[in-house]
Amino acid sequence: MSTVLRWLRRPTRAYLERIYRGGTRQLLALDPDVHRAGQHRNLLHHALSILSAAAYCERHRYGIDDPPWTLIGPYTAVASLPPPA
Repeated sequence: MSTVLRWLRRPTRAYLERIYRGGTRQLLALDPDVHRAGQHRNLLHHALSILSAAAYCERHRYGIDDPPWTLIGPYTAVASLPPPA
């Protein structure tokens, strides 16, 4: 639990915007007619919502059985957050 809470406090705004953009690109590539989601007050929540929507669309469109998190990493093309110092 403490590891998750620590991770949730660590991402910078730039990092969250980068993963949001990666998820948005993937979602629009899979479904150009997708309705634009409303902006959440919490950027982490918004970024994760977009990434999960993209993973859902890809799994549904191509019949992929892999877990959603195995698809999300390549969408963002960013490394995971480094371990705390």
